[in-house]
Amino acid sequence: MKNLKIEISHTGTAFDNPEIETARLLRQLADRIENSDPPHILRDSNGNRCGNVMYSPDYFTITEE
Repeated sequence: MKNLKIEISHTGTAFDNPEIETARLLRQLADRIENSDPPHILRDSNGNRCGNVMYSPDYFTITEE
């Protein structure tokens, strides 16, 4: 089973409006995964570390063309 675990800590001034900052982080995460640049650390709009992303060992499958 492939797993993806996202942890976000809603602390700091970037999360004064947590819905907007969380949505921004998730959009950025989706874009990076789609572009084969998956992050392991999430940073808020102020550049502070605010979360982690963990992937199961088989999460990314390499396909040969």
